Amino acid sequence: MLKHAKELPVHAQVAAQVEAIRAQRSLLSQPDPVPPLANRLADALREELGGARGQYVETQIEKLPALLDSDAWKRLDEPARRKIRDHAGLLPEPELRIATDSDLLRELDAIPLPLWKDRIGAVPQKVTSALLDAERLLTPEAVHVSLPTASLKSENDVDEYIQALREMLMKPIRAGTPVIV
Repeated sequence: MLKHAKELPVHAQVAAQVEAIRAQRSLLSQPDPVPPLANRLADALREELGGARGQYVETQIEKLPALLDSDAWKRLDEPARRKIRDHAGLLPEPELRIATDSDLLRELDAIPLPLWKDRIGAVPQKVTSALLDAERLLTPEAVHVSLPTASLKSENDVDEYIQALREMLMKPIRAGTPVIV
């Protein structure tokens, strides 16, 4: 459990106590010094994991309407939607099974705490990817155009950026090809 708690405040406190138990060879002491430490770690890990899952679900709730309310999504049948959701990894997050320490460790081994931050950060991109997949399915001849990044410092910079962007978008449209942005 200690390895899973590396980034939690409780780690430093418990790690010092674990090291003291090792150094003093008091593992077999009475009362057993390990259960209270394991309980502190487990409580902190359950709280952190539950919070991470909650944030992940909240991010999905916040970002999914961009997909679910889109015209393209509404025009797809359910099997196509399911395939796109599966491909994008936009599946409902199952409840955590963390009632026992073994369950908690199984969950943390499957998805360590640092990966939850990555998963949360990936939700907007997954929604965008699913929306693009829906548009491509409905308009296979369309091309995807990514907006270029730029550092704009003046009104003139904005005008130039917009003009360049307009040309980038209009080139395929003039050729008769729909554009997905």
